Amino acid sequence: MLTTLIRRELLDNLMTFRFAASVFIVILLVVSNTVVLIKDYEQQLASYNTALKVHQSKLEELKAYSGYQLYVDRPPNPLRIFNIGFDKRLGNQVRVYHAFVPTLWDAQRHGSNNPFLLSENKAIFQGLNYVT
Repeated sequence: MLTTLIRRELLDNLMTFRFAASVFIVILLVVSNTVVLIKDYEQQLASYNTALKVHQSKLEELKAYSGYQLYVDRPPNPLRIFNIGFDKRLGNQVRVYHAFVPTLWDAQRHGSNNPFLLSENKAIFQGLNYVT
């Protein structure tokens, strides 16, 4: 008897227009959010590869060990298309050399220069996904 009541209540709620409209809006927001974050991930990956090549060429040009300043580049997270997390707050590269111990605040950024892919726009898309 309890299963009959639960089944009937679920079916009554699932067959309403409000539920169908909510599902449609959620799917639309998830797809739009994913499209925006995929474009940003591709741009970050291209920026990472460019920075890696530039830092490798600078390292090969040096002739003395005392002049070495290594740049350690952090690759973009492949799962950031679903959730950005701390990728926008943390730096992508850190400079390391014999007289300097880097900290979290010494990290620098490279990458996104598209004004339409600012973090505020992505936050709006993600905020809409969390609301619905």
